[in-house]
Amino acid sequence: MEKSYKLNYKNTLWIIITIISIGLFIGMMLAVMQDRNNINSYDLVAFRIFKGFITSTNTSFFSVVSFFGSPEITFSLVIIVCVLLWFENKKWLAFKIFLLQFSGDMLVYMIKNIVRRPRPGGQIIIDTGFSFPSGHMFSTSLLGLAIVILLLPVMKSNKKKFLSYILIFIWMALVGISRVYLKDHYFSDVLASLFLSIGYIGIFDFMFNCIRNKFKINVFGGI
Repeated sequence: MEKSYKLNYKNTLWIIITIISIGLFIGMMLAVMQDRNNINSYDLVAFRIFKGFITSTNTSFFSVVSFFGSPEITFSLVIIVCVLLWFENKKWLAFKIFLLQFSGDMLVYMIKNIVRRPRPGGQIIIDTGFSFPSGHMFSTSLLGLAIVILLLPVMKSNKKKFLSYILIFIWMALVGISRVYLKDHYFSDVLASLFLSIGYIGIFDFMFNCIRNKFKINVFGGI
């Protein structure tokens, strides 16, 4: 039988973090839709900061980071992780992570088409579609958080666990920075995606476990 990987919802801190993250995301989304000056001013400040670091070397580096942080590459990594978990007899966990990423990406797609925020002008690397929220940042953060919350706690080596935490958060930060540096997104797009990913994984995990336990779903033979 697979061990329980569900989050501890008796932990008040995690509940608070989930609620605050969703609240911050909704607040930012409404601000973007209303085109408020305060959020636009923060975005302009971020562009000014990164403007001083634009070089051919940095552009090449962040272009590579952006490519590997794309939703398509991230989803490919999710499939690889899920396949490995499946053959390790952790079928429910594999299904859970796959459904988490797939549903999350669909949610972002719908939000993009509701908010319909145009991308910034003067993109260094041309990207298409709407800007809010950042699909790259959301997909990367969601996978990173899934690994941190659902997979790493069962790792026995504390040193490897700590190193994994550091590498994951560095990668998340680099992807977010790359999207603003390349002017493919506003800073608010990236920050909102981070808040959404934190809130979404909390809500998803709670609902997933409630549905499975309530209806006693056992399609994988209890595994």
